Amino acid sequence: MNRGLFSVLNERQKFANFLRFCSKSLLLDQGMQVHGALVKMGFGFDLMLSNDLIVMYGKCGRLGVACDVFDRMLERNVVSWTALMCGHIQNGNPLESLLLFSKMALSGVKPNDFTFSTNLKACGLLNGLYIGRQVHDTCVKTGFDTVNVVGNSIIDMYSKCGRINEAASMFEVLPVRNLISWNAMIAGYTVAGFCKKALVLFRKMQEGEEFLDEFTFTSTLKACSDLGAIKEGNQIHAFLITGGFLYSVNTAIACALIDLYVKCGELFMARRVFSHIEEKHVISWTALILGYAQEGNLEESMDLFRQLRESSIQVDGFILSSMMGVFADFALVQQGKQMHAFAIKVPFGVDISKLKKEAGCSWVEIAKEIHFFYGGDDMHPLTEKIHEILKEMERRMKEELGYVYRVKYALHDVEEESKMENLRVHSEKLAIGLALVCGGLEEERKVIRVFKNLRVCGDCHEFIKGLSKILKIAFVVRDANRFHRFEDGLCSCGDYW
Repeated sequence: MNRGLFSVLNERQKFANFLRFCSKSLLLDQGMQVHGALVKMGFGFDLMLSNDLIVMYGKCGRLGVACDVFDRMLERNVVSWTALMCGHIQNGNPLESLLLFSKMALSGVKPNDFTFSTNLKACGLLNGLYIGRQVHDTCVKTGFDTVNVVGNSIIDMYSKCGRINEAASMFEVLPVRNLISWNAMIAGYTVAGFCKKALVLFRKMQEGEEFLDEFTFTSTLKACSDLGAIKEGNQIHAFLITGGFLYSVNTAIACALIDLYVKCGELFMARRVFSHIEEKHVISWTALILGYAQEGNLEESMDLFRQLRESSIQVDGFILSSMMGVFADFALVQQGKQMHAFAIKVPFGVDISKLKKEAGCSWVEIAKEIHFFYGGDDMHPLTEKIHEILKEMERRMKEELGYVYRVKYALHDVEEESKMENLRVHSEKLAIGLALVCGGLEEERKVIRVFKNLRVCGDCHEFIKGLSKILKIAFVVRDANRFHRFEDGLCSCGDYW
């Protein structure tokens, strides 16, 4: 080989290695310096290096620069397109990934297994079942559905979209199942509320001597937690000890154990697990503190919070906002004010502007279009009809079931009548109202699906249970914790979420 050519290729590979290291270590400044150097060396339009630049900028949160690199490329291959799609998802914009996927199809570049996997993930994040099915169909036609990484992504997509039976069907036909396949299905069953099936699958993994990792244990322990299955949880805890899994140094597993014991009322065991953690992280503190708070033991929760403040561990914005969220759920204004006062005085540099509780948002798909609602939202063109039908449903539920508002979930310092009005315009109720206005009462399918970014409140939970009974309609609601299936006045969570 010509020595000059060898030298050029060697320099090119060095740049690639530098960029990949910067991507892995999130070294934006160094990556930008490498970018400048490779342009000076005449590699500005090199296909491989441009792909590496897109990956680096995407991972470092500079998606605009990644798009600029992509737009200036003289030639693009499947890696170029997929890298930018991944960047969009990593930066919280899965919809843009799907739009890019459509443009790629028009460009003539053929997708590979990672392209399909990436966009199936985007569909799951958007709860976009219709598009997800289209991507799945394309995978079947091209033979990629049998590729492990794609099959696993199909399982995950259907699980996130609330179609657990379709996820299970995909799991059953996978030619080869790896650890990710098992974990995706166990997590899917757990989130969907089929926790007994998750435990059955876990036992099959054990019987088949499959490798188990922290994700396997955390999902299975979550299933035990949701079921209140303390016996099975104890068995897993014992298995961890006898199997040599050091949960004392694994924050995720330790937190899952704490959550299990707190929710099963075994607070002594929760504290015992907590005490065995070698290096207590703010996450483990948060798990125990919120566990006590969510069980209604606010006095113990606040005492633990005081201990955390006195420790060497820095109180972060997450635990402060989480505590304020608990106080908001219980309409405990005084405690919330105390926490706000602490946030103002805290010397750790926490940005209190980020401590506002995230706004509740719910969405529902009607005729392939997604409609979003926030609490108190009156921007939808059918708002008046939505309020009318919700009032009618309340009237029927009062007459037939004796339904009454759970006003403790309303704003605290307002009149009783205003509290009821406040509860009526919770985002999940508005989304359900739209579904009813748009034919939900007449259609034979009798299933209405709603998604929410936060935990559904107690009043809305009771309201939807009652609605399912009087209308003979099944409601599937995905909140921040799990899927709830409301049918004939009951919820799959057993009122435990």
